[in-house]
Amino acid sequence: MGLGAAGTAGLDIAQLPLEGEILGDAAHALQPLGVSARTRGIEFNCRHLQRVDFGAAGDLLNWTVQQQGQGRQVVFKHVNRLVAAFFGVIGISDSARVLRRVD
Repeated sequence: MGLGAAGTAGLDIAQLPLEGEILGDAAHALQPLGVSARTRGIEFNCRHLQRVDFGAAGDLLNWTVQQQGQGRQVVFKHVNRLVAAFFGVIGISDSARVLRRVD
């Protein structure tokens, strides 16, 4: 699966779903985001994200570090416990906010 743009609606925060399983190379899923220069934050709704493998997590880490370097805050919301723990181990939580699901 991957990413699907829900749209920014002219706001400075892009809100996008991250769904299913992200396996292997995540760059192909991140490329079509179309984040503009005025975008200051990117929020991923991860409620339907089931799994991220090591290769894809590395791509997500590199991407979040790049976004942070451009002054954008990245937030992964509603992340399941296993993926949130993995994001912590891989270092994604150092460059992005990872908010665990409460249900």
